[in-house]
Amino acid sequence: MSISLIRYAGVLLFLFLLAGCKKEQVNQYEIDEITLYSNASEKKNLKTDEQFLSILYSDLFDKSISAQEMSLLTRSYTALGDKALVIDMLTKTMLISPDANVPSPEQMHEHPEVFVEEAFKRFYIRKPNVQESWFFTNLIVQDTSIKPVDVYYSMLTADEYRYY
Repeated sequence: MSISLIRYAGVLLFLFLLAGCKKEQVNQYEIDEITLYSNASEKKNLKTDEQFLSILYSDLFDKSISAQEMSLLTRSYTALGDKALVIDMLTKTMLISPDANVPSPEQMHEHPEVFVEEAFKRFYIRKPNVQESWFFTNLIVQDTSIKPVDVYYSMLTADEYRYY
């Protein structure tokens, strides 16, 4: 009887071990590639106020905006009648924040062509055309007082940034 009890206990132990073993599930997250626009004329949809504020925040801080911050910005944005003024003020405030992801003036002046192309990809989701690349690169090279926040400001307050 003790042998059958040992066999029974062994089979039962084996079943418990078998049932207790589970394949480890690995969660893997990937970033989707973005298809770049070939030119600005492909953008036909105006961003909503919430989309604009959320995208502006994530473009400058490389993270999603919290619900509390979004609520505060939305109230500020809708409280005033002159939305262009509010956009101007919010953009300037975000650009001078120490948490904003803005390259240093040295990085911009060291490689102006790369800076211009990366800024266009970042904000307009496209590469600059020849004229745009020449204009911004020439401006940066010729005027050493230009800072990255100046270029970013001009791009973020342009009409094209309001469309997707």
